[in-house]
Amino acid sequence: MNPQSPRISVLVPAFNVENNLPSLIQAMGRQSLTDWELIIADDCSSDNTLSLAREYASSDPRIRVIARPTNSGTPLLPRLDACAAARADSVVPLDADDTISDNYLERLLQRVEETDADIILPMMINCRNRDSGGNHNSTDGKPIFREDMLDASRIYKGRDLVIHTLYEWDFGCNGALYRRRLYYEALTDLIRIPVPEDIPAPRHTASSTPYIDEVGTRALLLKASKVAFAPQARYFYMPNPTSVVETPRSLYMGIEADIWLRELIKSNFPPASDTSRRLDLHCGVHLAGLLGRFHRERNALSPQRREELRRLLRDAWRRLPRSSYRALSPAYALILALGPRIASIIFGLAGK
Repeated sequence: MNPQSPRISVLVPAFNVENNLPSLIQAMGRQSLTDWELIIADDCSSDNTLSLAREYASSDPRIRVIARPTNSGTPLLPRLDACAAARADSVVPLDADDTISDNYLERLLQRVEETDADIILPMMINCRNRDSGGNHNSTDGKPIFREDMLDASRIYKGRDLVIHTLYEWDFGCNGALYRRRLYYEALTDLIRIPVPEDIPAPRHTASSTPYIDEVGTRALLLKASKVAFAPQARYFYMPNPTSVVETPRSLYMGIEADIWLRELIKSNFPPASDTSRRLDLHCGVHLAGLLGRFHRERNALSPQRREELRRLLRDAWRRLPRSSYRALSPAYALILALGPRIASIIFGLAGK
């Protein structure tokens, strides 16, 4: 193998993952394809992640380490750093707390050769819904793929798959293979989407909100002419309660990602399209859930945090077009129409 021209570049954002990094390195070492490079982009970790990554890199020339000077608060910017440094034409973003099958990279590249697709999607296995008392290193889990909705042998237009990512995920997107140029351009274009002028600017920017990956997935699909599945390449989505998107604070920030997602969908699909209507359902149900959560948690919050979230949810409610209520059930639509304060109480008492 020539380390200067690997067939595939694996991009790993890393923030305080010293306990997860060894298993990822082991998974890479077991790959049936050996012509790869692994780029670990440390996001200013406060534990031993960076030193551990450099230790691995010193013993394997296929492993490279880059480090951000300040924490970005999101996996997106470290991934873009890694992508800019990648040597291969194909890139695969992986999360350090997940793992992959031993033939993963080989199967992804095989499907590229068979289909000439811009994106190759693996079979994502959700291992996060197991009993919390179980073995968190186990790869037992449920595939995220709706066989009644999708055909894994087909080649799709990327925009035709976007509707299958809204409200519920009909397929998993983590760990996909992308053409490097498409990946970099789609995500750098995404973070330049402006905040609509008629609404208050959110506290986070498009590039820093922890849930920006939720928007990035759709932006990548929209940019892809051809998307194919590689069902034999298995990506295991493992439990990690310390993930940046799992913290109580970050959960509310998902509503900010919905702002960017709405702008992205509005600019690519007509208002009367099935995809736009599905987006309304997606955003409406998400907002209802967060309103209910806020009511249940409000007494445990500091006054400053409580007011911050109240303002965030009120602004999100204002951004949700009244016409979108028709996408919800009559009961949800009626409750949301009462306003965010009353809706929060009702959804909170109902356990939504």
